[in-house]
Amino acid sequence: MTDARIKPWIEIVTLHADLLSEEFSEDIFALDLGPPADGKPSVPAVYRDPEHFFRAS
Repeated sequence: MTDARIKPWIEIVTLHADLLSEEFSEDIFALDLGPPADGKPSVPAVYRDPEHFFRAS
């Protein structure tokens, strides 16, 4: 029998650069969808434009 261990996601994925940035704000990422929905310019473009979001790698 083999040891088929599932790796933790943090060992498999590469986080997007804006998530690793010191300017990253968790309120934009996690909870408050109001500012992106309102098109506030303080929200990074990747979160205001669906095409930009889905093209981001």
